[in-house]
Amino acid sequence: MSTPVTGVSAISASARPEDLPGDRYRFLREEAMQALEACLDAGDAVAVPPALKALARVTPAPGSVAPRLRQRLGGQAAEAEAAVLALGLWRDPQAMEWLLELFQDGGNGRKLVQGSEVAPRLRTIAAFALGLHAARNDSPGAHRYFGEMLLAQLDTPERTPLELQAACAVTLRMLEPADPSDWTERLLEWLEAERHPVPVRAHFPGAVAMLLDGGRFDAAQGDAVARLSALLAGATTAADVRASCAQALGRLVTAGSPFADRVCTGLLAAAQEDSDARVRAFAAISLAYLGGSGGPGSALAEERVIPFLLQHMRRGATGMRPWCALALGVLCTRSERAGKGSFSSALARAVAEHYDRARSPSERGACAVALGLMRYDDAAPGLRRALLRPGDEAFRAHCALSLGLMNAHAAQDDLRRVLEDAGEQPLLLRDAGMALALLGDATVLGRLTRRVPDSPHGELPPVSSLVAAAFGLRHLGDPMAAQPLLRVLADVKAQPVARAVAAEAVGPMLDPMLPPLRSRLAQDLNYHVALPTLFEPWTRTGVLDQL
Repeated sequence: MSTPVTGVSAISASARPEDLPGDRYRFLREEAMQALEACLDAGDAVAVPPALKALARVTPAPGSVAPRLRQRLGGQAAEAEAAVLALGLWRDPQAMEWLLELFQDGGNGRKLVQGSEVAPRLRTIAAFALGLHAARNDSPGAHRYFGEMLLAQLDTPERTPLELQAACAVTLRMLEPADPSDWTERLLEWLEAERHPVPVRAHFPGAVAMLLDGGRFDAAQGDAVARLSALLAGATTAADVRASCAQALGRLVTAGSPFADRVCTGLLAAAQEDSDARVRAFAAISLAYLGGSGGPGSALAEERVIPFLLQHMRRGATGMRPWCALALGVLCTRSERAGKGSFSSALARAVAEHYDRARSPSERGACAVALGLMRYDDAAPGLRRALLRPGDEAFRAHCALSLGLMNAHAAQDDLRRVLEDAGEQPLLLRDAGMALALLGDATVLGRLTRRVPDSPHGELPPVSSLVAAAFGLRHLGDPMAAQPLLRVLADVKAQPVARAVAAEAVGPMLDPMLPPLRSRLAQDLNYHVALPTLFEPWTRTGVLDQL
């Protein structure tokens, strides 16, 4: 909720590995294991880290991956970090034992890394990996055990490195204990006491909201709403914490809650009056969550949320207008997913009219995505024209995705043309490919696959072109799209960086559990306080960047 929508994880009709015929997927997985092991045996420094992570994803537990991971834990930093993250992706109890030792900087953990201590960055990655591993285990008791360890680490901020504290707070959102009320109480106490640095405290509201998600803990929820609302309105509350409180309140409360009016009032005040632009933007999206949960006819949506969003989309500050446009799309899709029905098409027409008047790519892009979420196909002709017009890649990608979301079948030829002409524009390749997949286009896999050579010994395209093609294939949602990338992995003549690109894409494509796990870690995350171990878009060395 902290960044504008640029993609959709809703291609639910696409194949996943568990949907494929058993023998077919087994063959694909075995082919991947052989190619990845060959890549590791080649020992190219740039290809080893992504190959380790991919191998852990595709190797069944128990498997032969343990010696390879243990060997790399004491190696160069990039390999050691990849091996630790791979432990979180590997479905084997041995992985959990090693992660615990690494996280706690225990004696066995130091033996694993062959050093006098486990480096703070490795411990931080181990915390995230613990969350990933635990989330694959549906035992509330196991989640309780891991959570207590994370909280114990948070209880000693004076002796815990900053990034490790933040990792513990974020990882809590991955866990689902039978009753999280005592955990949320501790997090709220720490939030109010200001024992922890702001980059750590700012992750507490999100953890509270995720832990209480589902509405089964009314007393704890009411307490959390009161305390987060007070912090949101607090004159001395740090801006990053206020922003996270705004996010959390949108997740915690629905229109039918006894706390809805209070939360709506607080969010409206924050969206209009807060001195920080991020707080205002996050409050607008939370208002959309809240109003959408009530659906058409809800007084909260019709009389409070929608008038505010329309007014500030049309006449608000420059930075606020895109967020309010996007929020209107979120409101509509939230209502439909909650089973509340569709809002009047007049709302979509208002966004379409603003799209026509807007001039900046960010504002037009936000309107385009909103129109897709609203499935307003009357806007399709204008979006098709914008898609075909050379210009800002991100904006054109938004237009492509919007056409797929609104089921604009008449745009298929345009999207195919863009896919063919996209060159080395990964965002445009990804979103045009996803749009065609949403439209049920049978040619999209072949069109992306053609960007990768047919023969293991064929001429490889420039690495930049391969990156774009791999990016598009990865987001297509079809495991069989991994096959051309496996050919690159198996090609002994391929550049190491090309094999690294292929390995980075293949792992997620063959791991059916990864999308929901990544979503739980990333959803409603305040990226403005995401430290580099979690999110580093420039070097792509954060945990989220590598999943």
